[in-house]
Parts: sequence; structure tokens; C-alpha cells
Amino acid sequence: MVKTNNFQLRYANCWEDVDILLQYIDRGSGANYLSIASGGENSLSLLCLDPASVHVIDVNPLQLYLLELKMAAIKELEWENCKAFLGYANDGNRKNTYQLLRSNLSTEARAFWDQRTRQISKGIIYDGRVERNFKFFAKYIRPLIHNTAKCKELMLPKSETAQSLFYQDHWNTRKWRTIFKIFFSNTV
Repeated sequence: MVKTNNFQLRYANCWEDVDILLQYIDRGSGANYLSIASGGENSLSLLCLDPASVHVIDVNPLQLYLLELKMAAIKELEWENCKAFLGYANDGNRKNTYQLLRSNLSTEARAFWDQRTRQISKGIIYDGRVERNFKFFAKYIRPLIHNTAKCKELMLPKSETAQSLFYQDHWNTRKWRTIFKIFFSNTV
């Protein structure tokens, strides 16, 4: 069994654009791919290319346990239930759903997730360090820069040009750039 005391779940989601990955990867039915697990989505997306195999590695075993749980949910649940279990929709039954999925997990992954029922009940897509940092930033730091009305205005449907202009003219202020750079720096 892998000792996981020195690890934490860094990413609960992949934040890269999978369309770019799939657009530029050397395609070919029957190809073999090697992928870093991270949040799992990019590794799973490689299955759309009809590969001979997808091998997934990560220096952090917890990222592999996350991928195992996502794979179990995809395999065993209907799409709407899968999304709800992961955290993309409301679901008050995640702990019970996990009990149905845990037999699909390796011994190590099962041991890890058995100890994280609180995180499972909240939705595992919020459990990574990066996601917790985003949540903290959105709750405590962003309001110091932009109020709720400005956030709602940012999210209103706009053309790509209008969205870009709004970002440059109203969102991307010196204060935003400075605080964002400090908060998301390696040091912080």
C-alpha cells in the first residue's frame, strides 16, 4: 500500500482545454497514449481517439485514486447521476452512491476515499487544493476588487468581442492584476 501522508489532492479537475489537447495530439486509431492523471479529464478524453491503450501516471498517487473514482462513477451511473455524484449538480445521496461505487476501486483508492466521506458528500470536484484556493479567492479576495454586480455583468452573455472589451475596460484593473498575481504566486 502506498503511503499517502505526504500527499494531498492537488487538482480535482483538469483546468486545461481538452479540445486543444485533442486537436494537436497525434491521432490514430490503435495508438498508445501516456497521460499524467491530474484531475483525470484529459486522460479520459484520450479514449475518444479509439486508442489501443491509455496509460495514466502521476507522481501523486491521490490523483490516480481520483481518476479511479471518476471512472467508477462514469461506468456505473447514468450521466445525470454521475454529474450529481461528482458535484456538478445537487445530490444529497453521495455517500450512499459512493458505497455502490467503492467495489470498483483498488484497495488503495478505496482506503483513501473511505476516509474522505465528508469530501465525497460535498462533491469531489471541489476537493483539490487548487479548487479550494479558487473558492477562497472568490469568497474573500475577489470582493475586495470587484463587487457582485460587476461579477454578474462579467457573466452576462456577450459576443466574444464584447466580452474581451468588458474584461479589458472593466475587469482587468491594476488592482485585479496585482492581487491576482500575488495570490496565485508560487510563494503564496
